[in-house]
Amino acid sequence: MFSSALLSAVLFVWLVFFLKLLRDLSQSYGSLLETRQNLSAMLQTRKEVDFERIELEERLKLAEQVVDKGVSAVENVHQTISGISFGILENIPVTSSTSQVVRKVHDETVGGVYTTIRAIGRHVGEVAGDLLARDSPSEEIPPVQPPDFDEEK
Repeated sequence: MFSSALLSAVLFVWLVFFLKLLRDLSQSYGSLLETRQNLSAMLQTRKEVDFERIELEERLKLAEQVVDKGVSAVENVHQTISGISFGILENIPVTSSTSQVVRKVHDETVGGVYTTIRAIGRHVGEVAGDLLARDSPSEEIPPVQPPDFDEEK
């Protein structure tokens, strides 16, 4: 009988220990599920932020292309109109030699102006891209270096 009482006591203690272990496991599982949900929410937020960043970068590239193509279109119209005007002046004997000199200066000046406008547009795009590339909004904004207008990209 003593061994039966001892066996019952050991089984009771083991049962209490086992039930406590099950309760602790249940609580840990609940915490684990909550952590998993939090991580899933954080991952979803990160994906949304990454998607928004990629979308902004693509829009920035598109804006740079639009500015470049727009400047080229305006330059072509400008050159066409000035070409017609200078063509007329160059066909008049009295203004022919002077208009050729003026045309050369005009074309070089206009080319420089449109090259500068394109360079500024690229530089603005680069600065905007650098700002988008920052990982943390708290990072200090780097100083902006003026573009080298003599450099053609």
